[in-house]
Amino acid sequence: MTQTTKTSIVACTLGLLMIGGAALPSYANQPADADGVSRTPPSVLAMDQKIEGKEVLIEYAYVPTNGYLVLYGADKDGKKTGEPIGQLALNAGDHRKLKVQLTSVPPAGSALWASLYANVDGKPWIDPAQDKSVWAQAVPSENRFYVR
Repeated sequence: MTQTTKTSIVACTLGLLMIGGAALPSYANQPADADGVSRTPPSVLAMDQKIEGKEVLIEYAYVPTNGYLVLYGADKDGKKTGEPIGQLALNAGDHRKLKVQLTSVPPAGSALWASLYANVDGKPWIDPAQDKSVWAQAVPSENRFYVR
């Protein structure tokens, strides 16, 4: 293989890597925090489920700052209601297999909404007037799932 061919292959590979990097979401191009930890977008994953007792299982949640996982019920059209029916304080980071206690259990076929909030006011329970959603406006701030 000639030097020109090797140089062309390296240049093409670097070009593809640069194009691929430009296509990544905006948070992926952000520098690491001061402590060297890369920024991860907030996320929550909840599956349709049968409720055991008064607990809902959230498969996964990531919050970039101390905050809350908040569950809401839904109206007859499946839209989120205003009052939380469950919440769990979370430290910043990755969480798996979270059990959230409900104040009321919706009937089978009902939708539930899971959302993440940053703890702005420092209190142990969410205050919707103070604590804010951790997602930017361009990203969904909630995850809907159903009671079986």
